[in-house]
Amino acid sequence: MVIECESYEWHGNRKGFLKDIRRYTLLTAEGWTVLRFTWDDVMFRPAWVREVLVRAIGGDTQVLVAA
Repeated sequence: MVIECESYEWHGNRKGFLKDIRRYTLLTAEGWTVLRFTWDDVMFRPAWVREVLVRAIGGDTQVLVAA
């Protein structure tokens, strides 16, 4: 499992965006599960992020629908 925290700082230009998309594509092609969260979600919605992580690893926490 790969967990990424996305922000404008690292994706603020075309080069960073292309690099990130290509990395994601290669990881999923190799069978990795990639979970991508925004910086805002990690900082301001940590309970939701935790619920998603628990669900992804097979826990029984029901995930709230992202608003």
